[in-house]
Amino acid sequence: SNTIITCLNCGHQFKPGEGIIAYDAKSYIKEIDTEIINILKTSSSLLEAVQVCKQKRSMTLAEAKKYVEDIAGRANISLSNSKGGCAGIVAIIVIVGGSILTLVINSL
Repeated sequence: SNTIITCLNCGHQFKPGEGIIAYDAKSYIKEIDTEIINILKTSSSLLEAVQVCKQKRSMTLAEAKKYVEDIAGRANISLSNSKGGCAGIVAIIVIVGGSILTLVINSL
């Protein structure tokens, strides 16, 4: 029950069953990277790009944010004018946390 799997390519750690099953992992990751770049180019939404990365790459919020920032840097996309940013991520965390707290209080 304490098994942790570590990717030898990127070092990402996950529990059994949480990994991405892909027949061609490189093309799958490239597809996700392309989707993230398109989000950054079209909507300039760092928050949206981080959410997509977090969901599709099974990363923590901090890992996904760093990954998106790295992709943006390699693609020469400036994130300084992007909508959301850290304030957007904090807002999402507060909203989700508030919703969970409301559910817990209502169940009591």
